[in-house]
This record gives sequence, structure tokens and C-alpha cells, in this order.
Amino acid sequence: MSGNFELIRHETHGDKAWKRFSGYQFALGANTAHLAAQEIAKAALVMPLAFMQVEAKVSLVAICGLLPQQNLFVAPDGRWAGAYVPAVFRSYPFKLAKSGENNLSLCIDTDSGLLVNRSEGEALFNDDASPTQAVQQVMQFLAQITQGQETASRAATALSQAGLLEPWPIRVREAEGEREVNGLLRVNEQALNSLDDENFLPLRKTGALQLAYAQMLSSGNMEVLAKLAQTHEAIRQRQEAANAEHQRLLQPNGSDTAAIDWSKIFND
Repeated sequence: MSGNFELIRHETHGDKAWKRFSGYQFALGANTAHLAAQEIAKAALVMPLAFMQVEAKVSLVAICGLLPQQNLFVAPDGRWAGAYVPAVFRSYPFKLAKSGENNLSLCIDTDSGLLVNRSEGEALFNDDASPTQAVQQVMQFLAQITQGQETASRAATALSQAGLLEPWPIRVREAEGEREVNGLLRVNEQALNSLDDENFLPLRKTGALQLAYAQMLSSGNMEVLAKLAQTHEAIRQRQEAANAEHQRLLQPNGSDTAAIDWSKIFND
């Protein structure tokens, strides 16, 4: 999820406030969402989950779309079209970022339109320069989520090191043909079932097996993405048809233009 996140400081934002988002348009371009350990069970019931590896680190993510800059769970009017919203989206426009010696500091997206003058929203700071109670609650929530993401990442990395993850072969049909989705990993069920006790028990103790079973269970939710894609396409086609009809009605004296008797619409 892109944005211009800026470290919140009293010197800079003492006279500022923030507004809560009213829709998830900001997440339109996020086709994955990093999950924390405490939300895996809920997410696995309604969204397909996968693993992603960046260098030596592996993360568990919820798949929101299979094309770049695509989030199928965000409806055209900004509503979330699913039974669970990943925490990384619920905490917007805030996030934690490392500053100094691995300290986590609160940041806000200055491009969100949700950073406003103090009189227009909820204050970021009290008169004594301390964070307001609402901001402290946001920081606590994000700290819990960050810790949970790190816990899930350690478990996911353990699965990878045990040789239990494999590339997930996914193809998406487009107007130009089929596109191969790269970068997503899944559990190799055969390799998991073949583990001996010596390698199985350490994974159970680290919570890695919970991630493995959750990911395998969630794979059936790929059908959810397919249905959402069909819904988005149907909405797009209806919108295109409506726009075409609107343009047709605006054409002056066209042979196919509907004749409108304005005298029957506007009466003296």
C-alpha cells in the first residue's frame, strides 16, 4: 500500500488532526495484505492465503487480487466486499516505521487527505504535547499487529527452511490471453505429510503448522476471487454501456439520437 508516510512529531503536527477514513479506496492498488498471527484464523475462512519471500524473510499474506494494482475486495463505492478486513487496512492512515536504533515510530500518510487542521478532526496531540488517547490506541494496535506479523514471519520462514513451500502456479485470463502470477508460494502438502517426527515437532512448537494448515484450507477461497472478478467486470460493462448511452443522447441531430421534447419536461 503506497503513500507518503511522514513521522508524526509535535513540532510538525502539533496543530494538526486526523479524520477516520470512510471507504477503502486507498487500498485499491494493494493486491496482497501482510497478516499478523492473531488474524490468520479469521482471514483463512474468507480469503486465499499465500506466502511471499523477500530475501531470507518469508511472510504470510492475504491475496486481494491476482493482477498488479488490483484489490478485488474493494467495491467501486469504496466498501469492503468481504467478511474480514486485514488489520493493515484498518489502521490507515497510520503505520509504524523504524527510526533510530530499531525504534518504532508512528507515521501518517500525508497524501491521504485525512491529515487536517486541528479544528477539522481528532487532534494528534494534547495541549501538553503528549499524544491523545486515540493516537495512543492506534499505536498500541499497530504495535500488536507488528509483533504478530513478525511472529507469523518467523513461522513462515521455518516452513521455508524445512523445504515445505513451493511456487504456486496460478494463471489469470485476460483479454490479451493468459497471465502467469509470480511470487506466490503455497504449502507442498505431500512434503508436509512426509515429515518425520524429528522435523515435525519443531514446526509444531513454533506455530508453523498453524500457518501451513491455514494456507491449505484457504486455497479454496480462490473461488471468492473469481466471483469478485466477475462482479467487477459486470459493473465495468454496465458502466461502459451507461456512458455510451449518455454520449449517444448528447449527440446533436444524430440519426440514432433520441428525440427529446423539452417542452414536456420544463413547463411554465
